[in-house]
Amino acid sequence: LDANLAYKSVEYELSGGEFFVGIPGTIGGALAMNAGCYQGETADILFSIEGVTRDGSKVTIMKDEMNYHYRGHGMKDDIIFTKANFILTKGKKEEIKNKIIFII
Repeated sequence: LDANLAYKSVEYELSGGEFFVGIPGTIGGALAMNAGCYQGETADILFSIEGVTRDGSKVTIMKDEMNYHYRGHGMKDDIIFTKANFILTKGKKEEIKNKIIFII
């Protein structure tokens, strides 16, 4: 779930993904629709996506290749996302926790 990423970010003192706590759903859905709220969206912190196409080919897609726009992307919908690589920044546990509390 999206919220799990936000809660884990507190534990590992990683900032940037706090907004995920306000998004109901899964990371896969967030990747597909560029989900966001509270001045953050998936494309802001995404580095790359790994997945499998309908014919079984494994693919790695860099963020820029996704052609993200408001609540969507410009790629074919024939990829099942299996992994997302995000870029988060080192933060202070209390500050990260406070951002999450503000959102919820």
